[in-house]
Amino acid sequence: MRIIFTEGPLDVLLIRTILVKTLKWNDVTRNMNFSIVRSQFQKLLVENQLDGVIRIVRRCDREDDRETIVIVSVEGKDNFEKIATAVRPLKSVAEKINEELRGVLFVGDRDASEILQRLYRPGGEVPILTLVYRSYMEDLLFEIFTRVMGSLDNFELDIYRKILGKVSRFKDTDRAPVWKKRKLSLLHLVFGPKCFENLFEALCSKLKKEETKEIPEIVMLERFLK
Repeated sequence: MRIIFTEGPLDVLLIRTILVKTLKWNDVTRNMNFSIVRSQFQKLLVENQLDGVIRIVRRCDREDDRETIVIVSVEGKDNFEKIATAVRPLKSVAEKINEELRGVLFVGDRDASEILQRLYRPGGEVPILTLVYRSYMEDLLFEIFTRVMGSLDNFELDIYRKILGKVSRFKDTDRAPVWKKRKLSLLHLVFGPKCFENLFEALCSKLKKEETKEIPEIVMLERFLK
C-alpha cells in the first residue's frame, strides 16, 4: 500500500483520474473488500477534525504486485504536518489487506514547497516523499486540456473559446489563482457539467500514455508508484 495526501479534494479527483483513465489502474473505492481501508482513513480524518475526500485505486496489471493506493485530501497544506505524525499507525491498515505500507506522498501547490521540504524523509521507516506542482493543480489540468484539445468535440470547443474570449477581460484584474479558478470553472461548465470528476475523466481518458512522459508531475507520480 502507498498513500497520497493532497491539499484539496480536486487534487484527489485529478490524481485518481490520471491513474484510472490514463495509466489504467482500477478504482476500488466502493469495493466492499476495501471498506475497512476506507473506514480507517475516515477515522483518521475525523480524529484530526478534517473533512476530506478519499479515493482508493489498485494496480491489477501485475499478478505479483497488486498494490493499493489510497488518495486523501486534508483541507490544505497547513494540515500536512499534523497528518504526517499519524503515518506510522497506518501500517496496521495496510496489514489488514495483507500489504505493507511502502511509502507516503504529499502533493501540494508551489506555495506549499516550504512545508513539503520539511516533510521529505525518503529514508524513514515509512518513506515520505513530496510532489510540488510547477505552479498550481489547475495548471496541470490546463496542460492536459491543451494536449487533448484535438480529440474534443468541436462544438464544445467553439463554445469554450467564445466564452473564454468574453471572460478574458478578468485576466488583468484577477490575482493569478483566481483567474485559474475562473478558467477551471469554464472547463467544468463546457466539458464536464455533471461534476469535476466528469470533467477530469473527459480529458484524461483522451491523454495518451506516451504523453505522460512529457508531463513532470505525472512522471514524478509514476516514479513514486514504482
